This record gives sequence, C-alpha cells and structure tokens, in this order.
Amino acid sequence: MVFSEEEAAKLGLEIDHDDSHAYKGDKSFALLLHGTQPKGTMAAKAKNKLVTAGVKHSYARSTR
Repeated sequence: MVFSEEEAAKLGLEIDHDDSHAYKGDKSFALLLHGTQPKGTMAAKAKNKLVTAGVKHSYARSTR
C-alpha cells in the first residue's frame, strides 16, 4: 500500500489497478491508498491529495 504514485515509482513498483498483478503473483506490486481513513492522519491527507488530483485510486462495483 502506497500513499502516492510517486511513492510507488520510488520503490520501483507498478500499481495494480485491476487485480491483474495479484492474479499473476509473479512480482511485487503496489496498491494506492483507498477506503476510509481516520481524520487527521497522514493516510487521510494522502487520500485527499489523490482525490484532489483526480487519481483513480479506488474501484467500485459497476452499477446497472
């Protein structure tokens, strides 16, 4: 779990946007921070930056 795309890049990790990295299981990968984060934490601030920048970081079930 990383707080930003930049953090993943510094670690040399690709971000798994669709679970394909998890299915393959052949190398390490990163997931962007998602979900509810406690108010005032570094995680909450990082998530707010993702939202503000328009970075796709969470995935909802498709609706019909």
